[in-house]
Amino acid sequence: MPVLTVTHTTTYRYANPVSFGEHRMMMRPRDSHDLRLLDTSLAVSPKAKIRWIHDVFGNSIAIARFEEPATELRVVSRFRAEHFPLAEANVEIEAYARECPFSYDLAEIPDIGRTAERHYADPDRLVDAWARRFIGGSAKGETMGILSAMTRAIQKDFEYNPRDEMARKARR
Repeated sequence: MPVLTVTHTTTYRYANPVSFGEHRMMMRPRDSHDLRLLDTSLAVSPKAKIRWIHDVFGNSIAIARFEEPATELRVVSRFRAEHFPLAEANVEIEAYARECPFSYDLAEIPDIGRTAERHYADPDRLVDAWARRFIGGSAKGETMGILSAMTRAIQKDFEYNPRDEMARKARR
């Protein structure tokens, strides 16, 4: 089984020292039937007292309380995990969701409601146009095929750019 190693670093820099309020961070995945965490670490600068809790969904939440002002906040999260992927041919989708569009069961709406909302303005509907590429000319489609095509397109066409790199490109 493949072992994934993930390091995520976030750095904020300030012109003058700032005081930090309490930070709640979700920086590690949950163990599950297809993912086993081998090790994790969280490093925060400036110095902070960190305690861990679980939310009602079983997520690990790190709560950092900072002791002094600083001109930089840096958070480095690392984990190694063993992944047990399921072959696409073995993935089963609930009957109601096999064809797009579909509606979620009402009992699931409280948990997923916010994930269906747009969190950033897209006045030109670029995200919608991108997603429609995978449905073709009809308003319906087979869910697994659509999701697989989207995943392949993301792997092929998307590039990760740190926020500060994007800002530098915009200034040019």
